[in-house]
Amino acid sequence: MLGRIALVAIMAFLSAGVGAEAVDCPPQEKDLAELKKLLQLNPEELAKKELAISNPAFYGVYGYSVSTPGLTDDVMACLHLKAQIKHMPGTSDVLCSDEIVNLQPAAKNFAERYNSELARGMALKCP
Repeated sequence: MLGRIALVAIMAFLSAGVGAEAVDCPPQEKDLAELKKLLQLNPEELAKKELAISNPAFYGVYGYSVSTPGLTDDVMACLHLKAQIKHMPGTSDVLCSDEIVNLQPAAKNFAERYNSELARGMALKCP
């Protein structure tokens, strides 16, 4: 009897999680549109324009944590002193459509190229 109760409880727990996923999925149309628009640009040219700003920003690719593709650990150590990190649109740990999932590698590649060019242009040197 206890085994059956445990099985029913586990099944209820698992089915509750399935329903929660659909409810917890935020609308992503705006982020998807922003990402698609951004990916049409040249990341190196965009980074060169960013250099003209007094406090330039690297792209952070969001997932379970934030990563900054194209930057070494040394650059990351002094990054907070000279620049900021802005959110790469359309990246998250919650991805709700196949289309946005399929764009993640392109987003990471774009951020890597952009961040590398921006770091090169800033001539970042850590103490």
